[in-house]
Amino acid sequence: MSQISYHVDITMCIDATLSMQPVINMVKENALNFDERLKAALAEKEKNVDKLRMKLIFFRDIYHDGLDEALMETDFVELPNEKETFRDWLDSVTASGGGDLPESSLEALAAAMKSDWTREGDKRRHLIVMFTDDAAHPLEKSASFGGEYPEGMPKDFSEFVEMWEGQTMDDVAKRMLIFAPNKDPWPTIAETCDEVFMIESQAGKGLVDKHWDEILKGIVNSV
Repeated sequence: MSQISYHVDITMCIDATLSMQPVINMVKENALNFDERLKAALAEKEKNVDKLRMKLIFFRDIYHDGLDEALMETDFVELPNEKETFRDWLDSVTASGGGDLPESSLEALAAAMKSDWTREGDKRRHLIVMFTDDAAHPLEKSASFGGEYPEGMPKDFSEFVEMWEGQTMDDVAKRMLIFAPNKDPWPTIAETCDEVFMIESQAGKGLVDKHWDEILKGIVNSV
């Protein structure tokens, strides 16, 4: 009997505004050895990941920082084979900007949903992880935005939910894990959307190593 092959894709949406520098540092410290931790955790369950890919979306505030600085997306890289490329991407970003408190977090999630997710393997996990310490600008606000705005974005929260529930992602494979404060729209997303889980984090605190354990747990328990 041949062994079932598991393929895991993770897109990390990381708030890169000024208050998030400690979190960006935490991501840098943890993401580079994540493949080793995941494989070890799965081995305890007698499971094996045949391919692990990760990508990054760094976001700030489109209304304050402009599109080029507020939404930066990488391709998927395979770990551990392309670890140096992944390290370079992480090292290239520092926390800055942000303007008013809400950020362009929903645009980052919409971009993540449209990732080039793997269709390989007998079983797959497509995981979006959101790290932020504040609220998000409502999508409806884009109608009055005079600058350059990302293409293909949902126009309101209903369209956002439809995008998540629709054909953008594999219904069986998809999961979303949100580390965010108890501010709009995070609790609403967790309550409204299937397969979305929120872990409350206070501004500037709480986004620590135990959250990586939650990411591991979410993958291990679902493949």
